[in-house]
Amino acid sequence: MYVYSKYYKATKVALVYPGSESFSKRGKYFEEGTKEVGDAECSVLTLGVHNEVKAWQKEIASYVFKWSEFDE
Repeated sequence: MYVYSKYYKATKVALVYPGSESFSKRGKYFEEGTKEVGDAECSVLTLGVHNEVKAWQKEIASYVFKWSEFDE
């Protein structure tokens, strides 16, 4: 996430995961070469999907399987 924030000059980056409930955890990066907390924010977000997780997982598995069958 740190590399993406630097490469894209983003002020906020996040990892997003499915889960049984929605919540977020936030933090900030230290500036390079210093011990000062910078302005860039990184977060972990969990989106509550409840019973739809299995359908979501099957869709991802199907997509990856189809993708893996193709030769370049």
